[in-house]
Formats: sequence, structure tokens, C-alpha cells
Amino acid sequence: NASAVDLGRVSTGYYEGALDDIRLYDRTLTASDVARLYPFGKATIVPPVCSSDTVEDADANTYNTIAIGTQCWMASNLNVGTRINIASNQTDNAVIEKWCYSDTDANCDTTNNPNQPDGGLYQWDEAMQYSTTEGAQGICPTGWHIPTHDEYTTMERAICTSGSCATDFPYDTTTTGYRGTNEGTKLKPNGSTGLEFNLAGFGSSGSFFNRGSSGLFWSSSESGTGAWHRLVGSGSAQVYRRTLAQSLGFSVRCVED
Repeated sequence: NASAVDLGRVSTGYYEGALDDIRLYDRTLTASDVARLYPFGKATIVPPVCSSDTVEDADANTYNTIAIGTQCWMASNLNVGTRINIASNQTDNAVIEKWCYSDTDANCDTTNNPNQPDGGLYQWDEAMQYSTTEGAQGICPTGWHIPTHDEYTTMERAICTSGSCATDFPYDTTTTGYRGTNEGTKLKPNGSTGLEFNLAGFGSSGSFFNRGSSGLFWSSSESGTGAWHRLVGSGSAQVYRRTLAQSLGFSVRCVED
């Protein structure tokens, strides 16, 4: 077993897996060790999907990261910025602004599920920091960005196991509504992906709605006066996709560049 070499033993043969599972004397094998052991390119080092286990936002809040297929996602909702009351729109004033459910700071910092904070609710322009470019950094940390409509689709296909994933989650801007089979359940709190898409509700026209029953997430893909989003809810195992007005306040997830 090339992954369990005891002191004084030598193991040879083919091994595929994580470097951390192979030990040299009293330490794990490193990429440099592999380069020395296989100078003629017999070993391939595959870099990790996520560049780090955590990432910090502009307020020094720390988020865990999680690899989904070839993408690296934040494992909790973004919670950056200064809270303002929902009676006021978020504006382009060099300050990241957010709404917290019921105009209560604690609702951004705490959770209605047992795992991750709900985070802030952001109007689309504020989330994008007044860019209209797909994949803009927006309010995400450096090296990260607001996911595009297609990047959400890529993630959905990565967690889909129905056998009809390409049909269920097409790369187009015409297919709307509930999609897939149980991908929404996989994304929600305690789901199998670990992404913990909180049901943080949303803000609209001076009021808050549906905390604990719906989670809505902006993409960076604009469509007319609206933008694409994703919704997961307590009433469906599927994922919902469509465009909605940019004035609404939704949650934000970031994906690594």
C-alpha cells in the first residue's frame, strides 16, 4: 500500500490520491518530493481547486471555501458592509451597504439554520458595485467575483446525478422555472454539497419576506432591467432560475476567479 509506508519500509508502485495521504518518515509527501522522485514527468501534480481553505472580505470576515467540481465557492453567504434600513435604497457612495432582515443587525450575523450566518441582502447594483460586466468582482474579495448565470449552471450540473443534467440545466437564457430533481435539497442547509444556501429571505419595496422559507442569490448576468438569480426554498427539492428586478435585495455568494 503506497499510501501507508512505515518507518524502515519502502513501497513502490502506482498511487493516485492526495499528497497528504503519503508519508515520508515523519512528514507528508510534498510536491517537491514528487518532482525529485519522478524527474522525468511520471507524476502529475494536480493543483487544488480552491487556492485556500478560507477567504476574507473587505471587513475581515472569514469564510470557508468549498470545491464543487472545477469551481471554488464560498461556503456561506456574504456579510460585508454597513447596514442601512430597507426604507433607503443602497447607493453608489463608496460604502458597501446591506440590508439585514427586519432592519436588525443580528439577523445578518446570526442564522435561521444551525450552520452558517444568513449574511446581508444586497440590491443588484450594490452587489456588483455599479458594474454591469458579467463576472465582476463587485463586493466579493479580491480574486473572487459574483457568479455568472452560466457559472451557476456549471455548479448545478456538477451536483446533478439525474442522468439528464444537460437537459435539466441548460446553458441558455430562455429556460426558466424549477429545474432538476433534488439539487435544491443538496444546496440547502445540511445538504450534501456543504454549500449551505441559507433561506435568508429577501427585501422588496421597503419590506422583508420569507426568511426561513426561501433563499435567493444574485448572479452577475444582467437581462434588460433585471438580472438572473437562483432560488432554493423549503417547499421544493429543485432549483429555481429566472430574472428579477435589480431593486430587490438578495443574498450573495462568491466564486473564485
